[in-house]
Order: sequence, then structure tokens, then C-alpha cells
Amino acid sequence: MRIAIIGAGTAGLSAALALSRTGHAVSLHERFETPRPLGAGLLLQPTGQEALARLGLLEPVVAAGARIERLIAHTARGRKVLDLAYDGRGPDAFGLGIHRASLFGVLHEAVRAAPVALHLGRAIETIQDPGAPLLPGLDRPVDLVVIAEGAHAGLRERLFPKARAPLNPWGALWIALDDAESAFQGRLRQILAGGALMIGVLPIGGTPPRVALFWSLRRDAVDAFKAAPLKQWRDTVLAHWPALEPLLDQITEHDQLTPATYRDVRLNRWASGRVLLIGDAAHGTSPQLGQGANLALLDALELARCLTGLSGEKTALDAALARYERTRRPHTNYYQLASRWLTPAFQTDGRVLPGLRDAFLGPLCALPLTGTMMRKTLAGRVQFAPRLYRLPPQ
Repeated sequence: MRIAIIGAGTAGLSAALALSRTGHAVSLHERFETPRPLGAGLLLQPTGQEALARLGLLEPVVAAGARIERLIAHTARGRKVLDLAYDGRGPDAFGLGIHRASLFGVLHEAVRAAPVALHLGRAIETIQDPGAPLLPGLDRPVDLVVIAEGAHAGLRERLFPKARAPLNPWGALWIALDDAESAFQGRLRQILAGGALMIGVLPIGGTPPRVALFWSLRRDAVDAFKAAPLKQWRDTVLAHWPALEPLLDQITEHDQLTPATYRDVRLNRWASGRVLLIGDAAHGTSPQLGQGANLALLDALELARCLTGLSGEKTALDAALARYERTRRPHTNYYQLASRWLTPAFQTDGRVLPGLRDAFLGPLCALPLTGTMMRKTLAGRVQFAPRLYRLPPQ
């Protein structure tokens, strides 16, 4: 089949690679002249690592990232809110913190070496006929368009008018910093104060070791943050977490911190005619569970599996896209719902949910049944199905 992919992020690059390897003629369309990743750090869970292994890319990604053994969160007063370790063995041994640019670099290099036609500096604003999609620069309609533009995908709004994708009122500021003394390696650490203050540090690999620092912030407060003296923000951070001083010494300007926004994407169908949404464009969530990149990688592999051997005949393609959605929905639906319910406990102006979080989340981590469920959720294994999620056979 002739398949056009729009967007060169994690979902688009991994889909281009997986689909080209199953014999399809793939073109990848990106609005920027030079594709680039957005954001500072992400957490690759065991399921995402398995997907990268299937693509033959796990070794360079592990080399570029940092092993994460556990997630820990405390209040500024020292009360433990969360202490969740990976299994430490087998396929769920650890998470992998990595800079988005490092993951992008590995995927981009693999795609450039694959039989994929790259069309850069080409913004696709609309698709006139989803039943026979013709993209600018192509001589004839393609069999399938895969939209992988991320949670803020403009094409989703135009082609899927019933989609709901409200912006989360809370976002975050991100920055990558050197951890020259390796003081913050091995764990994702967070300090919480109610629902209005969340500071996190995620190791992301590199030499010297680097970390991504994130600061939770309402979207409507970004301008006020930039207008206030940077020292005011620095003093607030240090009042809650004094050990961050060596990291904060590297921040001298507001613009070093990059704002990130998130959407809760909900659709009844991911396909319309010969157009399909994947990754965050189909099921974007808040970053609380650290699953976005992992779900995108799994989408790419499952799509390639469902389309293997197809020639583009309409009935067969419709059936394959329906099978793809049936296979992926139980997994993505679980993480969308879990993120939707969890986010207000960590990012809110209210007091009730953060109070319940502080009182009960820590003890739940230690109980056998709930602790196991939380570890499996963290690893990306839970779905709305009788069994844990495993990558389907090749």
C-alpha cells in the first residue's frame, strides 16, 4: 500500500519505520524544514522498551537514557506520598528516563536509513477527500493517511468534528540541566505541596549526567511567571526543595524554561475513510502516568501488524483498521481513564483531592494487591481486558 504519515514525532517516526519494514511504500510529511522534538524529558516504560526492541532500536536508546529504579514523591514537610519501585527483574525491571531529542535522534536516524520518502517543510492543513486522500507533492491519492501530529493535531479538528480535546488548565515548565554530582540519578523524584505546587526531577542520561526539571503551572499563569523576577520563582523552589540549588544555579533566564500544555483527547472512532489517527492525536492524556511515548510506539507496531500483506482494497483495509482499533482500545482506554482521574489529585487549586492523595496513596503503594496493581500500571501492563498487556507476536 501507499501510506502517507503526517508528523515526525515519536508516533510518526516509529510508524514510518514499522510500516516500511512490512513492505509498504511510506512517505513522511513534516511541517518543519528540520524535524525537531518538543519538550525536555520523558519516561520510557517497559512496554515502550519492548516496542523499541522489536524495532531493533532498544540498545542505542538505553545507551542514551538513564535507568529509573523507582518513583518517589514527598511533601515539602517530608511526608511520603508515593514510593513505587519497578519489579527490578524480567521485562519490567526498570523505566528509562531520556531526553526527547535523544529518542528522536535514534528514531530519525533509523527512518533516514529506511525506504521512507521524507517531505519536509510541508504543512498539511486539510485533506479534501478522506475517501481518496491526495496530499500536496504526491502525484496520486494514497491508500491511507496516518495522522501523527500529537495531541494538538489541527487535522483532527477538521476531519473528526466530533472529537473532544480540551486543554488541561494545568501545564508545566521544563528544562534539561546537568547533574554533575549525580545527586539525582536512579529515581524520578517529586516534591508536592497540595495540588498547586509540584516540582519533579527526572534523570535523562548524557555525559555528564543530565536531568529534566519540571514545575507544574497553570496555563493562565505563564505570563505572570515570565513577568516576575526569576529570583522569586527560585526562592519558592528552594523553600520547598533546598537540594535543587546546584540545578537552579544553571537557570539565569525565564526563556530557558519551556512551557508544555496537554489535552485530554476523546474520540469514538480513530478512522474516517482512509485517514487514521495514532499516538497522542488519537488518545492524548496528561503526563502523570508517563505513558504517551510508550502508547505511540505500541500503536506503530500494532498498525504495521494489522496492515501486513494488505494491498489497499477498501473492504480489507476497513477491516484491518477496525481490527487495529479493537486491539489498541482496551489498553489506551485504561490509561486515558486513569490519567483523567489521577490528574486532579496532582494539579488543582482545590484541597480535597490532594489531601486524600497525601493520606492514602503512600499506604496503597505498600499493600500487596494495590501495590502490585500500581506497579503494573506504571509498567504499562494494565488494560480493560482479562489479561495483562503483552506485545502481540510478530
